[in-house]
Amino acid sequence: MVSEVARDLEIHPNVIHRWQREYWEDIEDAFLGKGHMKPREEELRKLKKRLTDVTEGREILKRAFVIFSKHP
Repeated sequence: MVSEVARDLEIHPNVIHRWQREYWEDIEDAFLGKGHMKPREEELRKLKKRLTDVTEGREILKRAFVIFSKHP
């Protein structure tokens, strides 16, 4: 069965076996649909965005401090 499908898709049978293994390892989050991320990936994306926002805010405050400290 796997070899037939692999031949039809023109891929190596090991690719299908890997897909099966990945599916069974994380069955709850398998096939989330287009544009959806696994909960861990979504959390990581949000944390990276938050870090970027905080870093940018800190840089703005640093520049403002330099500007206002030059003028009495």
